[in-house]
Amino acid sequence: MSKLTDRLNTTRVAIYVRVSTRYQVDQDSLPLQREDLTNYARYVLNADSYEIFEDAGFSAKNTDRPDYQHMMTRVRAGEFSHVLVWKLDRISRNLLDFAAMYEELRRLGVTFVSKNEQFDTSSAMGEAMLKIILVFAELERKMTGERVTAVMISRAGNGQWNGGKVPYGYTYDKNTETFSINEEEAAVVLRMYDLYEQHHSLLQVAKALNASGVRHRSGKEWNPTTVSIILKSPFYTGTYRYNQRAMSKRNSHQDLKPEAEWVIVPDHHPAIVTPERWRAIAESLVQNRRGWQSAGKTYARKNVHVFAGLLTCGVCGS
Repeated sequence: MSKLTDRLNTTRVAIYVRVSTRYQVDQDSLPLQREDLTNYARYVLNADSYEIFEDAGFSAKNTDRPDYQHMMTRVRAGEFSHVLVWKLDRISRNLLDFAAMYEELRRLGVTFVSKNEQFDTSSAMGEAMLKIILVFAELERKMTGERVTAVMISRAGNGQWNGGKVPYGYTYDKNTETFSINEEEAAVVLRMYDLYEQHHSLLQVAKALNASGVRHRSGKEWNPTTVSIILKSPFYTGTYRYNQRAMSKRNSHQDLKPEAEWVIVPDHHPAIVTPERWRAIAESLVQNRRGWQSAGKTYARKNVHVFAGLLTCGVCGS
């Protein structure tokens, strides 16, 4: 018999063990998994050989784990016929990651076995059980997400800050959960308003700030996008707005939700600009944005653009 035939007929098991906390590493969780799975490989799978891959103190929220990656590299090289885990959540708690891994194992002809859930994907029943488990895992993930979203919306409705970057121009006190104006940064915000009212150009505002040596909180120079974010935000009128956007399933950008779903809390914190001034700037930004003019409409341009007003974006309509 050739070496290739021997290799194909040999049961070679990659045993994967993992714990996510240092406490578990120090206790008997890893030794328990190792002993349990080596016995399973020997006496249930009748393995001719096996090798243990171990990630101690790594979460299963993603696949960024050194021994997991090492194991998968060797699985792809055809070194193993089976991947054996103690429980499904030892190898992944992320459904998409697990589904991708399982599909890859299936294409490679490698059998996935979970000892505690008692399924072996080399059988039709084992594969069916795995799919049922994945369906309920996905349901649990979605229900957890919905509960978290509901809590966050409720907090926002009560005027509580849900975290994230503190808007430029403000400081946040975690103890009192209140915002106060950062006078130095607020002066820059007001200067942005003045410059935009003068030039009606985000680029000119950014250039003027950079030329005068004013930098963003991060130390970087200003650009039209960062200026636009500040000028468009109602936060500077003292209004807290939440739940405005949702991630699009078709594209990587965020889509606006219906206004009825937005959480608007007026007089939430001290204002830097008046609502009237903010609305005037917001209207000007809409009118001046690229592609705002309707198709066929003529208007003054510094340069000639042959396709201006004729080509539109198939995604956003601009």
